[in-house]
Amino acid sequence: MNQSPRDHLSKEHQPESQTNPLELVHEVIEIEGLHPFYQMAYEAAQNGFKNRINMEEFSNRIDLPKDLKRVREKMFQIKATCIHGTEQEKMAIVQSDIFEHMLHTHIGEAEWFGDSVQSVFPSIYDDLFNGVDLILEQNVGRGAFAFSTLAIDATFSAQGAIQKLERTRDFLAKGNLGGIKYFKSEKADIVGRMDSVPHFIIGLGRPALFSMVSQYVQKGAVKEVNQEARRMVLEQIVTQANYFSKLLTARGFEEKADKYARIESEMTHLLTGLIQTSGAKIPSDEVYQAILGYCAKRGVS
Repeated sequence: MNQSPRDHLSKEHQPESQTNPLELVHEVIEIEGLHPFYQMAYEAAQNGFKNRINMEEFSNRIDLPKDLKRVREKMFQIKATCIHGTEQEKMAIVQSDIFEHMLHTHIGEAEWFGDSVQSVFPSIYDDLFNGVDLILEQNVGRGAFAFSTLAIDATFSAQGAIQKLERTRDFLAKGNLGGIKYFKSEKADIVGRMDSVPHFIIGLGRPALFSMVSQYVQKGAVKEVNQEARRMVLEQIVTQANYFSKLLTARGFEEKADKYARIESEMTHLLTGLIQTSGAKIPSDEVYQAILGYCAKRGVS
């Protein structure tokens, strides 16, 4: 019997009626006439976000009430866009949610960053205020784990990607790396704040995202599909790791530069050994090109 696209969304991906608002960044958005593939992927994303790190488990933090208040105030502002925004604004939010969840799923199920790396959804506070959309947890052997964060470009615009890269560059130029305030490891006995964590901007435009989604909902997150999207994501990380490592070195922050250099080496290895498939070729992507172009042209001085 033939499987329908929805069959590839497992029971844990299926939406439920009740949702804790602190697990989501915003209200669930209803868009009339949304493409069925997007609808399935969006439902999976909203259900997947229920696995966020729960801020309320950090009851010993004296600043938890203040941070929860900031989160609720920010969510109230975003809710206005979800309800009263234009169709284009709503669609941008839907697509950014889908991309974030697609990346998370492919890292975990299709081993995009290798079989030793898993993806964790951060707390809603770190999502909203620290620009952390995914936390990567890597087993480096002998019971040890290493961590890096991915800040995903959710604007699906070249301009938005460049603005985020510029902010990251200015931050790194002062010797600052990213942080995660509410962290709880899924693999190790680590709970608390994570500091000095490398930060990346990942972006794909709408045509690339739709190609990625259509392959996923029809075939699932198997290793043989979406290799072109994987290549584009790996290239963005390698290019940024190379550029940010040089920037930190030029500013005298060699130890922090080494963190980016190690990531560049690991991701380059994955990129070199990428499976060649006859899968769908993704159209030229202006967001992907903008990220690579920025790193190639922006100086480190």
